[in-house]
Amino acid sequence: MGELRFYAFLNAEAMTQTAYDVARLLFAWLLTYVGYKSARLEVVKPQLRANIDEVTEIGFHEVNKAIRLVRERNVSVCLMTQSPSGLMSAFREKGKEIVSDIINSCEVRFFMKMNDPQDMEYAASFAPKVNRPRAIVHKTSISVVYALQPAVKPFLFQELEKGFAVSYQDSSVFLLYSPPEKDPMKVEVVWTDEPEKVRADVVVNMKKIKSNWEVRELLRPEEEVLTVIMKEIKKNYEVKEERSYTDTEVRKFYEEFEGKIKLRRKDFLRCLDFVDSVKGRRSIVKGKNPLRNISLLDHSLRVAKKAWEITEGIEITQDERELVFLASLSHDFGKAIADDKTYVFGDHTRLTEKILTSLGVSGDLVLLASKHHESQLGELTPLLQLVRKADYMARKEEERIVRGKVEGETGVKFNLSKFKAIVDKEVNTNEDYIAFASGDYVYLEKEWVRKVMESLVGAKVEDQDIEKLTEGTFAEVVVFLKKNQVRQGVYLIMKNWNPAEFQKRKRERPHLFSGFNVKILK
Repeated sequence: MGELRFYAFLNAEAMTQTAYDVARLLFAWLLTYVGYKSARLEVVKPQLRANIDEVTEIGFHEVNKAIRLVRERNVSVCLMTQSPSGLMSAFREKGKEIVSDIINSCEVRFFMKMNDPQDMEYAASFAPKVNRPRAIVHKTSISVVYALQPAVKPFLFQELEKGFAVSYQDSSVFLLYSPPEKDPMKVEVVWTDEPEKVRADVVVNMKKIKSNWEVRELLRPEEEVLTVIMKEIKKNYEVKEERSYTDTEVRKFYEEFEGKIKLRRKDFLRCLDFVDSVKGRRSIVKGKNPLRNISLLDHSLRVAKKAWEITEGIEITQDERELVFLASLSHDFGKAIADDKTYVFGDHTRLTEKILTSLGVSGDLVLLASKHHESQLGELTPLLQLVRKADYMARKEEERIVRGKVEGETGVKFNLSKFKAIVDKEVNTNEDYIAFASGDYVYLEKEWVRKVMESLVGAKVEDQDIEKLTEGTFAEVVVFLKKNQVRQGVYLIMKNWNPAEFQKRKRERPHLFSGFNVKILK
């Protein structure tokens, strides 16, 4: 069957309004013809394809009703506009209704770079919603709030680079890319025994590829086969749910493991959201154990990492590996809400069960994490031993950290107590906000910290070593005094180890803290 092609290129610059009027008439004629076929239950042959540019200028009332008919009549219509909000305005009082009807009739929608906030909000509204939990920790209780959030944020459309677009299709979101410029090299796909006769810069010989895949043993060592796996490309370009974490270590942990967790992703994200909310909580509830200096956040991440290392070396299923990993991550969650005055051994296991149940994670994860002190859990006993081993290995490593010997991690010896004594003195005498305390944290200017660290260890110390040795985190900080910015830079943020003493110093030096405020830039 032959093809019928009809082209209409109308120059608006030369024809002004006439170009739009003619285009509107052609578009209306096309839809009238489709309606004629539809009334007779006939299909348009060959397929009719219409690409309509600047639809804002040529759209007309009732066009939305006509477009609904085209799909069943073997007609494809591609509508293009630079601004969805502009298209709504073109239809005046019924604009929103008409545009929504048109959009709902489209199988595929894609949006390129935008700058108008209204258009960006509109484009983001088509993204599927994700139900993200957020744990709110109180002194002796916890509450979990779930909020529906779009998988695509409006600002994404402003950040799209040239050639990229976001596409919505079949309830999925994809990031598309098409080269903005034509490849200058001539490429030909052929089926021939004489590729040398093909005049092209790049020749893809499908016959050669076919034979290579049919008879692999005939391949010579220097021969290569080009394989394009469309499923992998789709996966790589799919727009994933956006995750944001306030703690740097949690963010790094997520980036390290999010691709490894394949079966229990929801449990992983819910546990990680909770971990991000317990910054500042101790991993030891009461007593004078030096390990109290290790935060619950850091301990949870460390035990989970040890669990993954252990399970990679033994033969267990992927689901069992993920279960051990997540149980190790969440086994001490109850300590976040344990009362340090009335706490007795084992209280946190009961509270861990309460928290994980509130988070809505899997039942076997709740059982393994909350009962990790028990000796028998039926079929889960072998997995329980792995969780305990990971916890033991993490604590041994933490003991080396609090002694100032992080063996195998930083390769340096460091006296944490001496370092804190230097910080105490600087906080007490400094008036340039090089080192200061605010709330639950101590802030130390990066270069000052580096000099102190290197003087203590007698060698150059990298940023990641400083963070590990001090259990702190580097971040961009702005210092305000009476609404005036007095300093900005990268600071090491550490847990305030003596809040009462720092509060006393603050009262003694009110001129430094009157109207004092700190903002952490993400």
